[in-house]
Amino acid sequence: MNLNDSISALGIRNSIDVLNHGWEEAQECFPGGALPFLSERFIESSCRYLNVPSEILQQVLKCARSIAGNKYLTGLAWYFHYSLFKRDDYPQKNVNMWPSIAALSESMREDAGLFYFLIFLSGLEKLVEYMNNVGERRSIPSQIIHDTIFETVRYFPTYFKETGGFPPGSLRFRVYVNFGGEYFVIGRLAYHLNAFKGKLRAFRHRKNKCVVAISEDGVRYLSNGQRDGPGRLLRDGGTWVSTLTETDDAIEGHPILPTGEAVPEQVRLTKSEWFQVLAPGDTVLEIHIPGGGGMTHELCGKSLKAALDFFPRYFPDRSFSGLSCISWILDAELQELLSSTSNMVLFQKEFHLFPALSDDKCLLVKAFGQEFKDISNLPRETKLQRALYEKLAVGSYPSSKAGGGFLLTEDFHWGAQVYLNRTPDFLDVSV
Repeated sequence: MNLNDSISALGIRNSIDVLNHGWEEAQECFPGGALPFLSERFIESSCRYLNVPSEILQQVLKCARSIAGNKYLTGLAWYFHYSLFKRDDYPQKNVNMWPSIAALSESMREDAGLFYFLIFLSGLEKLVEYMNNVGERRSIPSQIIHDTIFETVRYFPTYFKETGGFPPGSLRFRVYVNFGGEYFVIGRLAYHLNAFKGKLRAFRHRKNKCVVAISEDGVRYLSNGQRDGPGRLLRDGGTWVSTLTETDDAIEGHPILPTGEAVPEQVRLTKSEWFQVLAPGDTVLEIHIPGGGGMTHELCGKSLKAALDFFPRYFPDRSFSGLSCISWILDAELQELLSSTSNMVLFQKEFHLFPALSDDKCLLVKAFGQEFKDISNLPRETKLQRALYEKLAVGSYPSSKAGGGFLLTEDFHWGAQVYLNRTPDFLDVSV
């Protein structure tokens, strides 16, 4: 199957560079005839295994018929399957650059939303076998392996609400992370042994044990102490760039308050009094928050405690500094929109928040779904939707704040709000 002919017929010429990587090799290995993973029997069996809702199953079957009836879509589906499940050296980052759902819609219309879910199903047997082997090798409880395997379907409502289907980025996450052997669902939350992604270093005082976070060098912030970036709509007051200086005796830089704002005034920490406990690249338990509600403060605390027991027991070879999370649920704007007893607000206050690269539209997308133009038609079913609607109705636009948080293992005392209640005198934090 010629690549130029395929991308022209499917209207995805903008993807020629990423699809050119290994295209000819994949097509040379095309098995001929109908692809087994497009058969009705295969899809029904796979979807039953994952407990896919019947209405989604029918949509998947319709999508498969659409692919099987078009030689170019069939060639594309085989290329994706081959790249993910027949090669060991395909670059993960390329998956994020595969044609978007919107791009595929030109040739597939409404069936485009489940194209990549079919690709996920095509390798399900291999993925499940790998996870079961990880479980057996490390003696991980079967229930945790089961919950981790079946997590994908829990995200379906979120996928359709926000992107209109199962996008290539979600396919990459499920194949390489969810089924990667270092990611597990433990109670209400999921955890991934991963490198810390925050642009900061954290230091602990040798005597009183309090923690101070210092911004990494060269990070651009807005005047309100939040990360600048292409998704920012409001830049009132300009921007500033952090500096970080380290000598043999001290660290000097811009502190990040536990409430999630970087401060333009610098502080100096002497190494005789402070030692580093967290830095970019350090291994942490990266928290992921499956959809589905029921995110009570109690259930989250139980999950976190169980995770801190689980990983040292089953992964004694992988030490970690603590827990970290980058999520819209850690957007400090929620503290202005929701009550102090809200589950999301209580969750935030257990962490030392920090500014993450974010988009000012993020909260709106999470609350209402995809882009909208007329606010009068916005749903007002949840407390968050009503609070955002009231803000928009008076012409005010939410500005994303914080978005990231860390909780060091030594500081895990769920309910104590350690970082808000144990702050050095030289940092002004209003709880």
